[in-house]
Amino acid sequence: MWESPILICQTAMNGITTEIDGQIIAEIKTQVGIDINKEELIRVINHDRDSYNKGYNDGLNADRWIPVDRELPKENETVMASCGQCVFPEARYSKKDGWEWAYESGSDYWEELYDVEAWQPLPKPYGAEREEEDE
Repeated sequence: MWESPILICQTAMNGITTEIDGQIIAEIKTQVGIDINKEELIRVINHDRDSYNKGYNDGLNADRWIPVDRELPKENETVMASCGQCVFPEARYSKKDGWEWAYESGSDYWEELYDVEAWQPLPKPYGAEREEEDE
């Protein structure tokens, strides 16, 4: 099973002796130029681990193509669509019109789209997650 380097480091920090603690803290002070104690270091490692894991999990979810034979998007929902080697960043599906893609981003002009194999929801716009976290 794969473990993140941050998790391995954090686990190791929880079990190290006072002598090694001092050596690690002294090395951090020498290399980085900050004074930090073991509890602060563990808190930083835990925070970094959580941030790392969130980014890692977001990355896993970022490439979740859904085959059209398994599921279709909601009626007229704008999604990304994959047709062979092409990805259409703005596509939609309806029972009436089938698959279509936006000829220009944000326009009302949609072209027919053939041989769609898979789709995925659009990602949140840049900064949307940060705004949600700040609330």
